[in-house]
Amino acid sequence: MKLSKSMRFVVITLGFIFVLSLPFFIEIHYRTLYYSGAILLIPIGLYRVVREKKFEEGFCKKWDKAREQGFWINAAREGMRTFVSMIAIVSITELFVHGFTPFEIMSKLSGYQLVFSLLFLSAWSLLVGIVAWYEKEKRYHRFLL
Repeated sequence: MKLSKSMRFVVITLGFIFVLSLPFFIEIHYRTLYYSGAILLIPIGLYRVVREKKFEEGFCKKWDKAREQGFWINAAREGMRTFVSMIAIVSITELFVHGFTPFEIMSKLSGYQLVFSLLFLSAWSLLVGIVAWYEKEKRYHRFLL
């Protein structure tokens, strides 16, 4: 289901209101950094909605070239992107919610826990990479039609 442009603006606005009001409900560490990042995301989100057609055209050009490299290269690339994204999201969440830096998190994990976490994230990332191939193919064909 594709939302209209005005509905996407409403959803983005509600999302930003939620993100900006979150510190009133839970304790946020590094509040200045949190608000700076949240406020920087507002124009990026709005720009993305306004220029959607350009983003879709850019996607088609990039995907047309990327799909020539084959399934496994693209699945691995998307898996690596997912792996880095998950690490970044967990690190940022832990930093703002609990005040732990990534180094503090890693130092609190035992060797077994660290290895298990990395293996789990790697397997999950590979699965997401495989699914992403099919989703990008659907998006590519949908835009061409």
